[in-house]
Parts: sequence; C-alpha cells; structure tokens
Amino acid sequence: VEWARRRGEPERWKDYWLDADTKIVHFIGKDNIVFHALVFPATLMGQGGYVLPTNVPANEFLTFGGEKGSKSKGNAITVPEYLEKHPADMIRYYLTINAPEVKDANFTWDDFAARNNDELADVFGNLYHRIQTFAHKYFDGRMPADVPQDSPVLQQARRTKEKFDALIANFEIREAMREVLALGRWGNKFFDDEKPWASRKEDMERCGAAIAAGLELCAALAVLMWPCMPFSAQKLWEMLALDGEIDQDGWKRLGEPMLAKGHKLNKPEILFRKIETVPT
Repeated sequence: VEWARRRGEPERWKDYWLDADTKIVHFIGKDNIVFHALVFPATLMGQGGYVLPTNVPANEFLTFGGEKGSKSKGNAITVPEYLEKHPADMIRYYLTINAPEVKDANFTWDDFAARNNDELADVFGNLYHRIQTFAHKYFDGRMPADVPQDSPVLQQARRTKEKFDALIANFEIREAMREVLALGRWGNKFFDDEKPWASRKEDMERCGAAIAAGLELCAALAVLMWPCMPFSAQKLWEMLALDGEIDQDGWKRLGEPMLAKGHKLNKPEILFRKIETVPT
C-alpha cells in the first residue's frame, strides 16, 4: 500500500493482491516457513478476496566458514565492501551455483576463488576467448559461415533452454545455472573435438564451420547467463555485436541462428579474470 501511495496510485496495490490473475511467490529462509506457509495465508483467507501464495520456495541457511555470519567474528562482508574488490557477477554466480536450496551451504573465500577460476574463467571465459580469438586471427573478425538449424550446437542450446526454463519455473535456480555451466563444458569439448587449429591447415571450410558454430554457442550462453550474470552477459553480447536487448530478443532467438555469415564481431576482451590471491 505504501508503495502505491508513493507512486501516486493509491489503489495500485490491488492489482497484485486482489487480482485473481496475479501469481504471488514468497522466497524465504527456512526459519520463516510456518509464517509464510500457514499464518500469513490464513490471515489473507480470513480477510477474504486476497490472492494466496502460489508457492513458497524456502532456502536453507548459508553459513560462513561453517558458522553463522557475523561482522564481529570477521566472517561476513557487506555488499559495498565486496564490490570494492571484485565484480558483482562473481558473487552473483557463486551464490547461485552454491545456493542452499535443499540443504545448508557453506561460503568460504577459497571455494569462491576456486569456482571463479575453474568455472567462470576456465569454462565460460576460456571458451569465448578461444573461439573469438580464432575468428579474429583467421577470419578477419567475421562470422565465417552460416550455421544450419540442425547443427549439434543449436540442438544442444535448445535442449539446455528447455531444461533451464523448466527448472526456473520450478524455482530450482541453482540447478538451472548448473545446466548453463554444463553447456559451457560441452562447448569446450566441442571445440577440442573439432580441432580448428588442425583443420585450418587442411580444410578452411570445415574450420570456419566449427568457429561459426562456436560463436553461435557463445551467443546462446550469453542469453542463458544473463539472469545470473547480467553484466558479463551483456559484455559478451556486445563483443559478439548482436543487436536488440539480450533479455528479450536474445531469449526469443535462443536456439536459433543469431549470427549470419560475414557478421562483423567486436574486439574480444577478457570476460572473467582469475583470482591470483585468495580474498579475505
């Protein structure tokens, strides 16, 4: 109600709480399950006419070094303190991939650094860097070929999209991000199996087809990364020189060819940097 008043639309709250077409979901911690699953819905039912929660996804606890986070103990950090040292997407990714959805999860700086280096840098960053660098070095920074609809890369992207969509709809956000990571690992294996560094010397057409497929995979990954890592996803989208809004146009086009033969790519940049010294 206060939000509606501040907007100068005092009745606007009714669009959310009294409209039968509204879907309300309560994201909470497990210590609030009784209130949000029983007490609050019962209160709304008692008033009558209110929309009841459709789902109450309750996360377990996130501990710090095996203990409850506490500034006085020195095992907690505020968002402003974190952002002075590291990009936002690093912690967004870590808290998503390590979310305590079904059991308590533990945060340690060692694990944070390891996941950044082994997953963000070595999987996502490495894949993009290898493909984009190859395209600039041997294909004048352009899309070498068109990628057909039945390409293994686009088929894999479509399968990942279906899994991702279903998991998000069921509020299994951690598992959805793990599907994106799996696609990145699949992409690195695809690149290794195709061996463009070898086909470049023997069959440039085959080499170009492999690099083009890899670029399409990077475009798909940018879209799938966006909900969790919007800044990195947007950076990748722009390096691929793709038009439109990644969160709208990208999702509609995910699994379809997004880059045409001859498309000019922007200069590649490092997407994720490794952490050389474990933060504290």
